[in-house]
Amino acid sequence: MTRKISVEMPEKVKILGISGSPRKNGNTAAQVKYCLKSAESMGFVETEYISLADYHFGYCTDCKKCIVFNKPAGDPLMCYDDPLDQQKVIREKEAQADALLVGWPVYGGHLPALVRMAEEHTYSGGSPFFNEEDPGKSARDRRYKPRAYIAQAGQHFGGQERTHAYEARGGLVVGSWPTLEDPEPQASYMGGIVTSVDGKSVYANDSWTTGASRINPPLTAIRNERTLRNLGRWLAVSAMMMKIGVSLFQAAGLPALTDQYFVRYAAGKPKPGSVLERLIKEGKVTYVPPEELESRKKVKA
Repeated sequence: MTRKISVEMPEKVKILGISGSPRKNGNTAAQVKYCLKSAESMGFVETEYISLADYHFGYCTDCKKCIVFNKPAGDPLMCYDDPLDQQKVIREKEAQADALLVGWPVYGGHLPALVRMAEEHTYSGGSPFFNEEDPGKSARDRRYKPRAYIAQAGQHFGGQERTHAYEARGGLVVGSWPTLEDPEPQASYMGGIVTSVDGKSVYANDSWTTGASRINPPLTAIRNERTLRNLGRWLAVSAMMMKIGVSLFQAAGLPALTDQYFVRYAAGKPKPGSVLERLIKEGKVTYVPPEELESRKKVKA
């Protein structure tokens, strides 16, 4: 059984490229830009590049104020312990993009501190009531945005796969399968796994490129570049497919999944005028009084 559904075809999709390196003009920055350029070559992509090194992020202190439990309705959504924190700027840019490309250098076999600091703050948008106050900008809306990752290290098996696997949890993560334009072999199928080539210091800004290799043919560099070009192409195609697919889903009238977290709240009476109090009045959250919690303790399994 089939039926015809018509939707407006989007002319463009937008990909936000993010460098997670503290070095503003290092290898990671060059690789993210290189991958974005490949995505643009598809003809239906516009891109924006940002470096996390240009933004201020404090340390997450687990104050939980971003979780919105008792935040006054209408207050700005931000990191309350650090008014200068710019996580909201990043979240706004992510909300406007159809796909995300994030790159980082592997330091000591793990993610650089800058990436973790930024994530801890931008993921505050994944709090249970965030989307009630700022629709469409919840971190959980990333599940509708294809994502691709680039991990750069100075040697083979330098931790790229581990950090990539850590980031690639949940959501639609795009790999870098070979294409007719760039057939195999390449550096990786799972994503942008990039290694410094033979002939240049691992700290040199072009240590992953064909021009840096002293081996002829420069096999490692060729595979690096193929991987990044294919990753950009697949991310572009995935972004357009997802954008069209969501439109078709809505036009068909199919039910969409809606996040529902903390439907029962039992952490003390909500403050007057708070977001939580409003949600309880609207019937979206049920308040569990302390007496009920105490009575539950007496029930034996």
